[in-house]
Amino acid sequence: MADERYLRLNVPYADKEEVKSLFARWNHNEKFWYATNPKYYYRFAKWINTDVVITNSLGIVSAKMECWRCGEKTMVSGVGIQHNNMIFVTERLDLLNDFGIDLMIIPWSSAEKFIPTQLVQHAESNYHIKAAYSQAVNSTYLANTCSNCGALQGDHFVYGLTEEPLGINSEQELFLEEIPLLKGDLPILFEPNVQASPQTNLLSHTEVIRSKFSLTDYTIPQ
Repeated sequence: MADERYLRLNVPYADKEEVKSLFARWNHNEKFWYATNPKYYYRFAKWINTDVVITNSLGIVSAKMECWRCGEKTMVSGVGIQHNNMIFVTERLDLLNDFGIDLMIIPWSSAEKFIPTQLVQHAESNYHIKAAYSQAVNSTYLANTCSNCGALQGDHFVYGLTEEPLGINSEQELFLEEIPLLKGDLPILFEPNVQASPQTNLLSHTEVIRSKFSLTDYTIPQ
């Protein structure tokens, strides 16, 4: 299984013959059923429990911006998913052709609800991400902070829908740390709610870096 894409399925004992008839495979060592071809994941929708699956890798996109408090340059980041790594299980949509997005960038404040704790910990250690209180929204959330003075960099000024560093129309140089998924493909409780017109072209000015770090634990924060 190490050299193939696969997706773990939540199959009750009563469904074992049905899932077997659809050519799912059985992992004898860890005792679970799994599907092996992302093209046909839709056949197993009743055992996936979500409509979106991330395949191959999950990423962290970063850029530089000027801190509003100290005026120094600081790194800001978000969860990044390339269009060919997002599979829509039941509707069988395409992130690029149906939503116009070549690189989906998700704020940490939204992503923390569905990404593995292991990825959050990696971001906290390497990208100045932490839970911080915002007076503007009167709430504490996972956010970018300045690497120089520690000030929270509000989501509106980092992501946005215009030309913010990680906005949908950003023209800045971006970096994508591509983090391999070593425990199979990852179902997530997230669906895009933005359509870009014209299509985004973020990957054209993004340097993709294959990470030495990899995800081996898909536990989601409670």
